[in-house]
Amino acid sequence: MKYIVFSDLDGTLRPKDGDISQRCIDAIKAFKANGGEFVMTTGRNRQKAEEFAKVYGGSRYIIDANGGEVFDCEKRKIIFSADISRESMEKLLAIAKKFGARLVVNIAADFRFVTAKREDDSHYIEKVFKSFDEVYGKYKVVGGYFSGFSDKDRPALKLEALKIKEVGFPNEGKNGNENYLDYASASCDKGIGVKKLLQHLGASYDDAIAMGDGLNDTPMFSAAKVSVAMANGSEQVKHVADVIAEHVRREGSAKVLEKLTERLKESK
Repeated sequence: MKYIVFSDLDGTLRPKDGDISQRCIDAIKAFKANGGEFVMTTGRNRQKAEEFAKVYGGSRYIIDANGGEVFDCEKRKIIFSADISRESMEKLLAIAKKFGARLVVNIAADFRFVTAKREDDSHYIEKVFKSFDEVYGKYKVVGGYFSGFSDKDRPALKLEALKIKEVGFPNEGKNGNENYLDYASASCDKGIGVKKLLQHLGASYDDAIAMGDGLNDTPMFSAAKVSVAMANGSEQVKHVADVIAEHVRREGSAKVLEKLTERLKESK
C-alpha cells in the first residue's frame, strides 16, 4: 500500500491566523515514519514553504506557488516550473503601480523579489527590485501576489489583471487586514503540480490523496483518487470533495493523517 498526501498549508494544516498544532505535527511525522509520503502543496513561495515544513521534520518534495514549481528539497533540484514571461510581468507591475499595490515576485530560488520591503517582511529572505533586469536572465518567475490595495480598488485591479492571458489568478482574500491576489502561470495549477510529481515518482492517481480548503486546491482534487475538503472550506470546495474533514481548529487534517497511518500499519 502506498499513500502520497498532497496537503495545502493555510486553512488546512494550520488556521490562517495560527500555527500548525502539535497534534498535526505528530500526525505528519507518524504518517511519514510508517511509509507515507507527505507533500506540502501551497500558494506560498518555496522558502516560506520549507520554513513551515521544518516544523514537522521537512518534506522531500514541495509544490509551491500554486503549482508553479515542483521542488526536490533534498537534492535542491527543480523538477518542474511554469514560468511567466517578462512581458506579462511588466504588465502586472504597471497594474500594481497604478493602484498603489505591492507586487511580490516568487522565483525558482530560496528568496523572492518585492517592489517594496516592509518591516514585517524581516522573516523572509527578500530582495527589492527596481527593474526586471535584476530578475530575468538569472531566475525563473513562477508566481507571486499583489498586496496592499484597497477594498475599493480590488474589482478594478483584478479586472485589469485578468486581461493578461498568460497569467492566472488562483486565489484571493485577506491576510489580516491586508488584501491579496495571487497570480501564477495560466498553464499551471496545483493539480498540474500533483501530476508532475506523481510522474516523477513513478506513482499513479490511485496513490494520491489531496487535502485543502480553498478554490485553488480544487484542481488537485481531480488529480488524486481521494479528495478531502476541510469543514472550514467554502461550499464550492466541499461540494467537489470525496470526504469532508473536521474544521482546521478541530484538528481535521491531523485526524485524516492518523487514520491513514493506521491503515499503513495494518498493511504491514
